[in-house]
Amino acid sequence: MNRFTRNNLLLIVIIACSCVAAILLLVFSIVRYVGMTKCMAEIESIKKQVEQLSRKNPSPHDINRKPIEENTALYNKVADKLAVYFTPSMKALAEEFVKNLEPVKPEKDEDGKIIPMTLDKFRKDYEDMWNKGQSYVDKQYNYNNFKELTFKNWTPLVRKFLPRAQKLTTEPLTEDSLPEVLFSYIGIPRVMGEQPDNMVKFMKNYQNALVKLMTSIKFNTVDSRIDWFGFDPDPTSPVIAGRFNSPRDQYPQIAKVWEIYGDVVKRMADCKMIVSYKDSTGKKINVPHTKEVIDRLELDKIPYTTYDDKVDSFYGLELRAAMGPNARSNVETLRNAVAGNDEGPFKVYRMRISIGGSMAGIRTFIKALDAAYLDKHVYVVKSIALYAERDGAFEIFRSREEQLNPDAAKKASGEQNVSQGRGRGRGRGRIAAAPEQTEQQSALDPAVVEEMKRRNEEALKKLKFFERPGYGDILIGDDKTSKAVIDFDCYELK
Repeated sequence: MNRFTRNNLLLIVIIACSCVAAILLLVFSIVRYVGMTKCMAEIESIKKQVEQLSRKNPSPHDINRKPIEENTALYNKVADKLAVYFTPSMKALAEEFVKNLEPVKPEKDEDGKIIPMTLDKFRKDYEDMWNKGQSYVDKQYNYNNFKELTFKNWTPLVRKFLPRAQKLTTEPLTEDSLPEVLFSYIGIPRVMGEQPDNMVKFMKNYQNALVKLMTSIKFNTVDSRIDWFGFDPDPTSPVIAGRFNSPRDQYPQIAKVWEIYGDVVKRMADCKMIVSYKDSTGKKINVPHTKEVIDRLELDKIPYTTYDDKVDSFYGLELRAAMGPNARSNVETLRNAVAGNDEGPFKVYRMRISIGGSMAGIRTFIKALDAAYLDKHVYVVKSIALYAERDGAFEIFRSREEQLNPDAAKKASGEQNVSQGRGRGRGRGRIAAAPEQTEQQSALDPAVVEEMKRRNEEALKKLKFFERPGYGDILIGDDKTSKAVIDFDCYELK
């Protein structure tokens, strides 16, 4: 063996080197194969992406990239403008209030400059203060100290902001309630002292304010619940505590619902009679109807037109999900209705209002809801149902029935005199029977009565169409007797 190795040493070295080279080439081939497989998979993935992109319209080629970027920037700009309408005016006032607070012991930076109060710091300090107390008495004591000892200008600032806040809401604000109202717009829940009695007082005060606002409107009070807008008309503390026993979750929602009620009622009460005229330059002027305006226009002999743009009657406003006695008595139903619905970044409150008045007044109210976004309230009208309190179409068919069947009409006239005594609205009972004929009327010969009727008809036919009695009268959808049931949604950012 040793002799074979010595005689073939060169061959053995060559074979060994060949084996090593073969192994190295095999490993290299495997590495290359794995890399090639990975690249092929990436190529297939990129091909699929290219196919998906090529199917888009417009396709993201270099020629379309600039327009896409411009459109995206424009979209973001418009979205920012729309977001302004979802930001309540009271929120800006609340932020201004916090920034103007002057702490007794202000924080300073390294250079000794006072650090301004921020919303985040104020929220944290307020929540820490409130949660520190175990009972309502402790919480109220801590709150009083927080106001008087932490900030040196709290009371003067509240008095300064109170008139500005009163212009932004229909809630009867006081110096005591204003801070909690403002803070509810910057992330501090409005818990009303976590006391059911306070919430009952809040609801009663708000209800009285809205009824006072509607003193000029003849609203229906047959159902006592109308004034309470779907809540219990006598919400004693045990009832409220049983239905809404979580101040941190439910009291703020109740306050939000009543705030929407107040804004809607104010817009309804603002629908008034309008006087339209032209000034010396020919410009059309529309102003609310007042005696002073009419006297001035008549004194100056300026022609004017009066439009009935007011709502005459109020039949109710409440959450659609809580309508009906069964819904009100169901605790979960009422809670869910007050909580609203979550739709993306919005909280949606679904409501229904029933009003009565002229068609012009109803249109004006709907326009007021549509334009409310300018005042940072976004309402979307979903449906409108109109009802005529006096059915003109019925009277047309009744007259036709009288002509075709006089005997039946005469018999019916003993029960109901539609043309003389039909009342406004439905369900008011029968009209009193027509008085009996006098002896002179009953003594007339039927032939004479028929002849008189024929002559009257001939005389009417000779008149011009627009001169005949009843021409131009509103028969269907009487301008003064319309009732509208309007379903609308209110959108609030979460």
